[in-house]
Amino acid sequence: LLFTNRKVPVDTTKHVVDQNLQLAASNRQPTTDNWSNYPTAVPGYENAIVLLPGAGKPNKLWPVERFRDLAKRIGPNALSVWGPGERDLADAIGARVAPPTNLRELAWILQQAQLVIGADTGPLHLADALGAKVVGLYGPTNPRRNGPYHQLQHCIDRFPTTKWMESITVEEVMTMVEKVLAE
Repeated sequence: LLFTNRKVPVDTTKHVVDQNLQLAASNRQPTTDNWSNYPTAVPGYENAIVLLPGAGKPNKLWPVERFRDLAKRIGPNALSVWGPGERDLADAIGARVAPPTNLRELAWILQQAQLVIGADTGPLHLADALGAKVVGLYGPTNPRRNGPYHQLQHCIDRFPTTKWMESITVEEVMTMVEKVLAE
C-alpha cells in the first residue's frame, strides 16, 4: 500500500535489486534492522560447501544427477540444504543433509558456508546478501537482471544461448568452484 497512491518510475533494464532500491528510495523510512543479529546459529554446519538443489520453478532446477556428481567431487564437505517440499530432492543428492531450518537458521548456514552453489533461488540471493561466496547456475533467467547482485561474475550463464539448465556441465561448475574458492 505504500506505493499505490503515486507512480514511481523504475528503470526496468537494471538488475532487480537496483529496481527495488529505486522503488524503496521513493519512500524512505528510518530502519532499525540490524543484520548482524539476524542469523541463528546451527552448530556443526559451518564451513560447508552448500548445495541448493531446489528452485521455485521446475525449469530452474539443475538435474539431480549432476548435483549428485558434484557432491561426490566435493566430498564430505558438501551439504544439501532444502526448503518446504524439497527434502526428497536434498536426500537424492547423496550429500550430508542439513536439518529443517527456519529463515534465521538458513541465514546462519549460508553466512558460515565456504561456498554456496545453486540456481536462481531465494537462498542463493540471501547467501550473496550475507557476504557468502556463491556460484550461480542460470538457464532460463538472465543473471544480469536476476543474478546474485554482488557476484554476477560467479554465474554460469545459459540465458543468451540454450536457456537450459541441462546444458550446464558438472565440469563447468567445478571449474567455477575452484576459481571462486581461490579468490
